[in-house]
Amino acid sequence: MRDYKKIDAWRLADDLAVAVYERTRGFPKEERYGLTSHLRRAAYSVPANIAEGSSGESKRRSSPPFSGPESQVSRPPSQVSGLPSLVSIP
Repeated sequence: MRDYKKIDAWRLADDLAVAVYERTRGFPKEERYGLTSHLRRAAYSVPANIAEGSSGESKRRSSPPFSGPESQVSRPPSQVSGLPSLVSIP
């Protein structure tokens, strides 16, 4: 298993995801489940997919990433390092 945190593309994607979460915090409340949610999910998916792909256990599949039980095992616990401090559960 390759350490995904050493991959330059993952570091850049991680920084982008953190920046998107910070920027979208100021979006209007009516956009919370629309544009804000869409941007955040898209930004998070990039480093998450890089982390999953670096596990070496990935295989080509026709279903979406993270859909089966095997992806739960191979996924690192936190693919985006800066998000835990940004995300708060009300």
